[in-house]
Amino acid sequence: ASHKETVTSLGTKVGQLEISLDEERAEKKVLKSELDSLADEAADCRRKLADAVAPSDLVPPPENIAALDHTQSGSDRFFDDYAIDSFIDHSDGVTLEDSEHMLATRAYQNTARVHFDGLAQQNTRFGKRLIYGGHIISHARAMSFNGLENALSVAGLNAGTHAAPAFAGDTIYAGTRIVDKAVIAGVAGVGALRIRHFVTKNKTVGDIAARLADADSGSGRPEELLLDLDCWVWMARG
Repeated sequence: ASHKETVTSLGTKVGQLEISLDEERAEKKVLKSELDSLADEAADCRRKLADAVAPSDLVPPPENIAALDHTQSGSDRFFDDYAIDSFIDHSDGVTLEDSEHMLATRAYQNTARVHFDGLAQQNTRFGKRLIYGGHIISHARAMSFNGLENALSVAGLNAGTHAAPAFAGDTIYAGTRIVDKAVIAGVAGVGALRIRHFVTKNKTVGDIAARLADADSGSGRPEELLLDLDCWVWMARG
């Protein structure tokens, strides 16, 4: 009797285990179905993303545009003077330094030690501190003044790529391609320019301007390219 009871007990446990496994398989099947559904929804969202912010959705321009004295910018180039597909070499280079980079990165409230702790970075693949990407973006906007003097503010961000690392001692250069233009109904005094800022290191953009036209493809992207930033700016109309 004891033997029969043991066999029966084992049989019951095996049955319960099989039921438990069946339930687990069913739960996994449901979970997989839910995950597949979420993945499909995410793919749909990605497919629905526009290539750029629509001009009608741009951040409004600064107020009192008419009161601006454009002679202070030192340029008489305005919105109507820029042609789509034209390329501007901003010419002047900037050599990056650790001290100014760290000050700026703190101002951005970025505290990642990869930008600050030189001792800790000695054992990384680069062996030294990395320049924060936001610092490169700031330089791109500042350097673009030489050629986009009457651009008042950023109106929208479309896309961007940090294509390579930068370090103290690198010298960077910038250039801008005019991608599109838009006049917004009801907005006086400015037009919207869609531009792509390119920042290169240790080689001027003038040397590789033709290759920057292929920056969308990995094979065409120059090794010297640090930043490719697609954005809209408000440009005074004069």
